[in-house]
Amino acid sequence: MTLAGLIAAMALVHALNPAGASAALVPRLTSDVAPGPSDSFPNRITDAGGGRVIFTAQEADGTEPWIYNGERSRLLEDINPGPGGSSARSFTRLGELIIFSAEDSSGNNELWVLDGSDLRKIEVYPGPEGSYPDELTLFDGQVYFTAYDLANGRELWHTDGVTAQLVQDFDPGNPSPQIDELIPFNGMLYFEAQTAATGYELFRSDGNSVSLAADINPGAANSSPGDFMVFGGHLYMAAQTPGTGRELFRTDGAITTPHQDIYPGASSSFPDDLAVVGDRLFLSADGPLGRELWQTDGTLTAMVQDLNPGAGSSSTDQITEAGGRAYFVANDGTVGSELWSSDGVTITLESDIWPGDRGSYPDNLFAVGNELYSAAYRPESGEELYRSGRAGTVMVEDILPGTDGSNPDDFAESGGTVYFTADDGSRGNELWKLMPEDLQVSLKIQTRKITITRMGRGKVKIACPAAEVSGPCTGTLTLSTRSKPKRVYLKASFSINAGKSRTVPIRIKGKNRKQVNRNPSSRKVRLSARVTDSEGNRKTVTRNFTLKVGK
Repeated sequence: MTLAGLIAAMALVHALNPAGASAALVPRLTSDVAPGPSDSFPNRITDAGGGRVIFTAQEADGTEPWIYNGERSRLLEDINPGPGGSSARSFTRLGELIIFSAEDSSGNNELWVLDGSDLRKIEVYPGPEGSYPDELTLFDGQVYFTAYDLANGRELWHTDGVTAQLVQDFDPGNPSPQIDELIPFNGMLYFEAQTAATGYELFRSDGNSVSLAADINPGAANSSPGDFMVFGGHLYMAAQTPGTGRELFRTDGAITTPHQDIYPGASSSFPDDLAVVGDRLFLSADGPLGRELWQTDGTLTAMVQDLNPGAGSSSTDQITEAGGRAYFVANDGTVGSELWSSDGVTITLESDIWPGDRGSYPDNLFAVGNELYSAAYRPESGEELYRSGRAGTVMVEDILPGTDGSNPDDFAESGGTVYFTADDGSRGNELWKLMPEDLQVSLKIQTRKITITRMGRGKVKIACPAAEVSGPCTGTLTLSTRSKPKRVYLKASFSINAGKSRTVPIRIKGKNRKQVNRNPSSRKVRLSARVTDSEGNRKTVTRNFTLKVGK
C-alpha cells in the first residue's frame, strides 16, 4: 500500500471509529475445527439452548453436525462416515430437543433428534431412500415438516421428537403437492401448497387436517402466495392474479383480499423483504418510480421516499428491524449501495462506508437489540464486520488485515451471544463469536495452607474465574522466601479453563528442601502466580504462607 493509501485508510478508521466510540463487543474465534489454515466452513448456526450452538462443519469426516458449548466445539456424530457427510440441515429446537434432517451411510435421509447426549433417528419412510424432511417449523408444541413416502407422496407431517405422524394426504394421487413456507398465524399453520384443482394457493392446518384457506386466483391457476409476515392481526403475503399482477395481499383467517395494488393495473410490484418495525410493516416493492421502500400501518400504504429519484430504482433489500428503525441496503444513484435506515417518515444514510458512487454493498444484516451487524466492503480492508446504531457505524474489527477481508457470514444468536463465520487468514473459515472486550485477567489462590512432606512434596489449589472470557488462565507459580535475600524454592506452570480449578503439584528439591526441614524461619514464604490469558492480559497474584512440614 502506498503512503497516500495508508493515510487514507487511517483516516477511514478514524471516521468509522470516532474517539469515545469504543466497541462494546469484539470478535473472537471459538475453536479451530479444521486446524491450521484449512476451512471447516461452519454453516446453519442454530441456538441449542444452555449456552450452546449447533452447526455443520467440514473436516476429515465430511460435513457433519457439530456443537459448541461455550468453551469448545465437538463433533456431534459422524452420521455418514467418510468424506461425503450427512448434509445435516434445518436444526429446530423443541424444548430441550434439537430436531433436524440428515442422511446416513445408507443414503437414508430422515429426521434426527438430539436429546441431551443421546442422538436418535425417526424413520418417516423406512428403507434405503428416506423421506427427505424439509421446512421444519415449530407450531403448537410440535415440529411440523414436509416429508415423502411412497404411499402419500410429499405431505405435511409433525413430530413430538419421539414419533412422526402424517397430518393428512390432502391431495390423494398427487405425489408432490409442493408445500412451502410454513408459518404459524392465529392458531393455525399456514403455507403455500399445490393441488390439481387449485394450483399453488394458500392452505392451512390445525394439526389434524389440511384445508384450503383461500383460492386467491380461482381455479387451477396459481396465485403462488409467499413472503409471509404476521402484522396487526393479519397475515400479509405476496400473491398474484391476472387483474392485479403480483401484489400485497392479506388475510385475517376468514377473508383474504388485496391490501394494496402498489403498481396499479396488471403490472406487478413484486413485494418482498417484509419486516415489522413497531406499528408499521415495511417492504420493498416496484412502482412507477422504480423499486423503493414502502410501508403500511395496516390502513394506509405509501412509498416512504423516492430514494433514487425518477424511474431509477434504489433496489431496497434486506430490510431488518433494530432499535425501532428499519435498516436496509439501497442505492440512491449517488453513493452506491450502502446502509440506510428509516422511521417510516424519512430515510437516513447510516454511513457511506466506501465513499463515492461504488458502494460498500452491506450484506448479512443481523440485529442484536438496538444494534445492527453487517458485512461491508472497502478496497483497503476487503469485506469486514461493521456495527450500526445510535452511535453511528463502526468497523468492529479488521479480522483479516489487508485487502482480502474476513467475509463475515451466517450470523446467529444464542443466549445473548452473537455467532458468525469468518476467515482470519491463518485458521481458515471457522466459527467466531462477539464477546465483551477483555481488558484484564485474574486468578484465585484457593489454598489456605501449604503442607510439605519431608521429601519436599506438596500441592497448591488455584482457580480461573468463570468470568474470564479469554481463558484459559495460564502462567507460572513461584514459591520463594519472604525475607531477604530472596530465595526461590520452586517454579511450576499451570493452565486452567475458565470456571475451573486445579490442584498443582509442587516440589522443593535439594538444598532448599533441607533448609525448609531444618530452619523454621525459612518456612515463611510468598506464593506468586503470574497469569495471562489468550488476549495477552497479565497479572501477578500473591499470598503469604507459613509452610507446615509433615512426615
